[in-house]
Amino acid sequence: MLLAAVTKLVSDIRPIRNIVYANGRSRLQQFVPLELPLDPTTLRGMANVSFWAEDVNAARAWYTKLLGAQPYFQAPNPETPAYIEYRIGDYQNELGIIDKKYAPPAANMASAGGATLYWHVDDVACMLEKLKELGATVYEPLTERGVNWFTASVVDPFGNIIGLIHSPHYREVWSALQ
Repeated sequence: MLLAAVTKLVSDIRPIRNIVYANGRSRLQQFVPLELPLDPTTLRGMANVSFWAEDVNAARAWYTKLLGAQPYFQAPNPETPAYIEYRIGDYQNELGIIDKKYAPPAANMASAGGATLYWHVDDVACMLEKLKELGATVYEPLTERGVNWFTASVVDPFGNIIGLIHSPHYREVWSALQ
């Protein structure tokens, strides 16, 4: 009886959500929502990172091989997509691939550049080799940034920068959520 009451109290304070991974597995995770009301200018977290490709079908094949999963969303249709989207990683972040013809007019699409989003991996050197084997080119070599902290980045065959990081900060947050 006491256990049921405590479980109810904890679930009221820390709602439970079901995380479904691309491979079909799922797990329940408790999280602490931010206090409301929020300042409407608060950055709540990364929702989507979008990459560009002249050939979305080729990009789909390349990223499906890299990620080991098919995109869960394709528009306007799977045969001739202008946009595809994957859910990847521990937090099921969105990775979108957009046809370059929809790039903003001010975007410099001639070369790699812009912001670099770093994806946490357990072994940066190993993932760097995998990406090179798939045809990516090194943008920033493997670099030690501190104790157990490494980064590297590559340019995919479509001109997008993929950052890799092994960060103790990521591991601390992930461990706290378990």
